[in-house]
Amino acid sequence: MTDKLLKKPVTPEDAFRLKALHDAFFSPDGKYIVYGVFETSVEKEKDFTNLWLFETTSGKCIQLTYGDFKNYSPAWSPDSRSIAFVSTRSGLPQLYKLPIDGGEAAQLTDLKQGVGGGPVFSPDGTMIAFSAGPAEKFDDKKPYRVNRHVYRFDGMGYLDGVVQDIYVLNQQTTEVKALTGDRFNNTAPLWSPDGKKILYQASMDPDSFNVFSRLRVVDLDGGMEELIGAEYDVEGATWHPDGKQVLFVGTSVRGKIGEKNDLYILHLKNRKIECRTTSLSFSISGALRCDFPISWRGMR
Repeated sequence: MTDKLLKKPVTPEDAFRLKALHDAFFSPDGKYIVYGVFETSVEKEKDFTNLWLFETTSGKCIQLTYGDFKNYSPAWSPDSRSIAFVSTRSGLPQLYKLPIDGGEAAQLTDLKQGVGGGPVFSPDGTMIAFSAGPAEKFDDKKPYRVNRHVYRFDGMGYLDGVVQDIYVLNQQTTEVKALTGDRFNNTAPLWSPDGKKILYQASMDPDSFNVFSRLRVVDLDGGMEELIGAEYDVEGATWHPDGKQVLFVGTSVRGKIGEKNDLYILHLKNRKIECRTTSLSFSISGALRCDFPISWRGMR
């Protein structure tokens, strides 16, 4: 039987029958896992993703979103009762919120440039941080003055049209506010434990040839502070639960792609940086990469 099964060759059409799981996150109370399922419709010649819910106690899987749209980047509310996510169901990617006990998803944003990344709930659940591109439409078909050292990049195209800024949505007032606007590519927002600041990565420096990520924080009034500058390349970061330290993965060897990544701890009080993986001979990473064709995530 095994020999007979192995005789069937893999064909190009088999790739379209594959499904891929991504974006799996435990709820704060540990009772659920939300995840995305990516698949392709050969008939419609279209890729799409829907969100599913896994109940950890019963093992039951429940489909949360339907249709041939892209529903991705789910984030749990602090009370574990709802999920915010990005969806293309209205055209451009926008933020939506869905109760896990049933009901329709409510649209939270209507930005003319669409939403880029996120969302992330504040610790008290009243605000959501996310990233979005420039509000003014960029037309790379018309002549324009290039005043960036690096003006385009692999997988992104012309940077002036796609670099992100950090935004916050107040769920009580529905106000959307931009916190950054410096032409860096500002992504991966994370709220501080006290909810007063947002940690994020800033890459694609417009005034140098340095395209690697720095680490910054911004408060709700737009006051920015740089924690890790051009001396490191930050690949991923998170807050320590006490809010007094930041953990990040990256390298101190600037400009050399493929160098060993290490785990560092930044003490915010005295700005001391400690490397915790100097004894490791291998590199660690702050991000997972997939060979499956889901490159639309995180680009626009």
